[in-house]
Amino acid sequence: MERIKGFLPDKRIKTTTVPGHSGVFMRFTGPQHGELIIFLHGLGCDGSIWKHQLITFGKQGYRAIALDLPGIATESVRQFDSFTTYTEYAVDLIKAVAGDQPVTLVGNSFGGALAISVALQAPTLVRRLILIDTAGVEPPDIPRMHAARASMLDMFGRIHSRPVWFVLSNLFGLRRMMTQGARGRALVRRMGNPNLWSALPQLHGTNTLVVWGADDQLIPAEIGQAIAAVLSAEFVSMVSSGHMPQVEKPAELSQVLLEWIDATQNKLT
Repeated sequence: MERIKGFLPDKRIKTTTVPGHSGVFMRFTGPQHGELIIFLHGLGCDGSIWKHQLITFGKQGYRAIALDLPGIATESVRQFDSFTTYTEYAVDLIKAVAGDQPVTLVGNSFGGALAISVALQAPTLVRRLILIDTAGVEPPDIPRMHAARASMLDMFGRIHSRPVWFVLSNLFGLRRMMTQGARGRALVRRMGNPNLWSALPQLHGTNTLVVWGADDQLIPAEIGQAIAAVLSAEFVSMVSSGHMPQVEKPAELSQVLLEWIDATQNKLT
């Protein structure tokens, strides 16, 4: 299995600014005219969290893009006062990258909530929706997530189960992640926590995959199962993974996503 070391820079991944949006960065791989798949990260990280998926999808001929979300990955010149205005800006970013081409939109945690919100605001922009341990959805009959339950070990992968190269490479970026985490939490405090549960039925019929770490201590898998039930979506449980399967089980997650996208091609043609 190919070794992709944590979040350290990789020459196979290029970085540039989003067209028309100075100071907002994106990481990308794959041919310019390949089918677009866009990855949205959560709090406390940036687009580098999708390193394995970017490289894997680029090799498969996709144009794979991970956005560095403003106000989280980097400081933002704009002050967002609501999740709606933040979503509007995210739609603008995706349109700047994709034009009129519908995309496969993948989101983890806060990025999953944002992906749902983008699909609600701009449904013609989203070809497929992939939700990974998604925040911002709180079914009334399932206990709310409790941030205190999520230790640093769960948020960044259970270190004791990872190889030495992974631990060391990720420790180098720990200070940056803590800064991004504080920045993201401040953003959410200003905007308020979204609860998209009541809006989910509007996405029924959207081609959706829900993936959840079986050991997620931040947002219980029951929430993922409830989301999948409302959307009539396929649900995949990632064994021995917590809140961030793209880090904890990167190769396995990439394979799940590739196989599901391949299986859905006939439905969309």
